[in-house]
Amino acid sequence: MIKKRNGKSEFIKNIDEITEKINKGINGVRIYESLNEEGKVSFGYSQFQRYLNSIIGNKDKKTHSEQYKAPKNAINPAPIKNDSFRRKKNVIHDPTMTDERRKELF
Repeated sequence: MIKKRNGKSEFIKNIDEITEKINKGINGVRIYESLNEEGKVSFGYSQFQRYLNSIIGNKDKKTHSEQYKAPKNAINPAPIKNDSFRRKKNVIHDPTMTDERRKELF
């Protein structure tokens, strides 16, 4: 019988091993797979990842979403992919678009 709601305690029991593997540069998926195969954790990978981010929290590393954000001072940021069937409500005017640049692009 598997006990429910003991994921955080299992994570904290193995925190020394997890931090040691992280410092060696081992991927989070590989750490989870090894702990799961050994029977040290009985919860899912998504929960493991949440504990990894909240408890250990590598503040110096950028998260996945921060890596791909456009810089705030960008003149013409990349368009956001939206549903193609929706109407665009807010039209963004680009004051840097000149006639010469328009001819180059189109």
